[in-house]
Amino acid sequence: MLNVVSYVRVSTQGQVKDGYSLQYQVDEINRYCQENNWNLLRIY
Repeated sequence: MLNVVSYVRVSTQGQVKDGYSLQYQVDEINRYCQENNWNLLRIY
């Protein structure tokens, strides 16, 4: 199992309005790690 870390960010309010909120990114990262059997150590 691969150990990984990640970070999330938005640079504009437009990204939030378009659906790329921080929570959306966290959810997608978690999903991707589960699908690929990666051990997500931390999200910054």
